[in-house]
Amino acid sequence: MSRVMCRNRVTGTDVEDALCNAANRPEPTVELCNTHTCPPRWIADEWSPCSRLCGPGVRERMVVCAEESNGIKTRVADIMCPLPKPPTQEQCIMEECPKWEVEEWTSLSNYVNAASTSYEVLRSWMAF
Repeated sequence: MSRVMCRNRVTGTDVEDALCNAANRPEPTVELCNTHTCPPRWIADEWSPCSRLCGPGVRERMVVCAEESNGIKTRVADIMCPLPKPPTQEQCIMEECPKWEVEEWTSLSNYVNAASTSYEVLRSWMAF
């Protein structure tokens, strides 16, 4: 955008706007630039959450080929974008899943008067 200034005719320095005739003040002008269409490029959304809470899963995102002109993006055919296309899926692991483990047999004689045996099953955080 152009800037309108009030200037002294002799010195060429900027002066107060009140010293110039307001009726003759020109309007600022706007000159368009970068009006050409940019080359198509890949635009990727954010990754989705992992498909599983634990262990191996998959997350996805949308990737489209688009060109931009004057700030407006327009989707175009994938063939117009450079290769390779960014991935739309990837593997993810949030954390290792818990698994069951069996402990050794223990005597219950400490807990009851009967001389019987049993075992305990524990849940621990270990990989498959």
